[in-house]
Amino acid sequence: MKKLIIGVLAAMAALLIVVAVVYGFLFKVQPLNPDSDVIDIQYVYYQDKEIEVSDQNKEQMASILSSASCKRQEGQIPSLRGAERLIEIDGLIGDDTMHIVLGDYNYYYESAESYNWFELEGGNEIKSKILDIINNANP
Repeated sequence: MKKLIIGVLAAMAALLIVVAVVYGFLFKVQPLNPDSDVIDIQYVYYQDKEIEVSDQNKEQMASILSSASCKRQEGQIPSLRGAERLIEIDGLIGDDTMHIVLGDYNYYYESAESYNWFELEGGNEIKSKILDIINNANP
């Protein structure tokens, strides 16, 4: 009887580990790689002010963003915690809203009401490339 209880506990522990690994894989490290053809940049903000950006520059930004990989995060979005937002790009990915924030944290989210957001991997490099486009378009 004692061996049966130990066996059941070991099986339950193993199942719990498998569930935790699957959860981590599916919800934490799943990359988000949108296709630039479906990214529709509508607004670009620099230091909290909307700036004019040509369609060509929006296409360049969409191309940079389409190669981005993201990791799903949970909890309050960093900008709601007072983090600096140097650049914000708003638009659509397909039919879904998109907000990309580059600053102290570099991330993507769909809605401020959501507790899921995606940290951009290589975000500082993306921020630098987008900033170059903004600076060249607005000398």
